[in-house]
Amino acid sequence: MKKTLAALALLPLVAGALWALLGPIGALLRSAETTWPFLIGAAAYLPFGLASRGSGRAYILAHELSHAAAAALCGIKVGRISVGRNAGHVKLAGSNAFVDLAPYFVPLYAAAAALAYGLALYFVDLRPYRAWFTALTGFLLSFHLLNTAAVMAGPVQSDFRKAGGVFFSFSMVLLANAFFLALCLKALYPAAFPLKGYFADALGRAAAIANGLWQLLEAAVNTAKIYAG
Repeated sequence: MKKTLAALALLPLVAGALWALLGPIGALLRSAETTWPFLIGAAAYLPFGLASRGSGRAYILAHELSHAAAAALCGIKVGRISVGRNAGHVKLAGSNAFVDLAPYFVPLYAAAAALAYGLALYFVDLRPYRAWFTALTGFLLSFHLLNTAAVMAGPVQSDFRKAGGVFFSFSMVLLANAFFLALCLKALYPAAFPLKGYFADALGRAAAIANGLWQLLEAAVNTAKIYAG
């Protein structure tokens, strides 16, 4: 119940964070002469995403590794990881909402590629290949987002029940993905994507949504009082 109430309270922020992303994404599309590697990479995964829809060993491996990595960060002992064609499992000594939901908001392969690229820059000048890295990032982010959307649109996952229910889980996953995508775009296009501006816009839109909902609630209560009187 507490998590459901928390999710309700966060709904304006979730909506504001997603709404605020529309402007930067539109700017990326309008600046195709600069962002074409990212856009082509993201589009290149679409046929695969429509075919796999949250299945396949690559997605299941990322899913289980995300559970394991989140558990390790929380100091939870990680046991055996098994990955099949249609399902996987990781044995954990415990869990929490962060561990349960990590696969749905952590773009594991994109994060690993970014880490590898960043470390390699200390030893090799990879700047001539930045366009290839950007395209790969677009492909891997598309992989994460499309598979996550497919899983969320399908049968209810046990992870969502364990984390605190579907409503709470969906709210947290949408909010976290919006923030992660904003961070990724800032890392790829630091001059074109004002991160502080995005967060300010998200908070402003959230406040406006919350105010609008409050006014609707007040109007509904007043109307009910009139009819009750």
